[in-house]
Amino acid sequence: VYTAMTSLLYHKYPFKAVMNAARDSVPVTIMDCEPGRTLKMAKRDLILGDIDYALDDDDQFECRSGK
Repeated sequence: VYTAMTSLLYHKYPFKAVMNAARDSVPVTIMDCEPGRTLKMAKRDLILGDIDYALDDDDQFECRSGK
């Protein structure tokens, strides 16, 4: 399991408290993500906690190794 980092404009989403630590990055768990690889994800809903986030077609995912 790897963690992919996606840059999201934090003002587009109501998670100011969460984004206070990392303003433009949200950790996303992607099973087939390989370190050093950039993914172009299709439009989908990202669920973080109890909040759903709609990702745009041009959202970039940078694959990073995780535990």
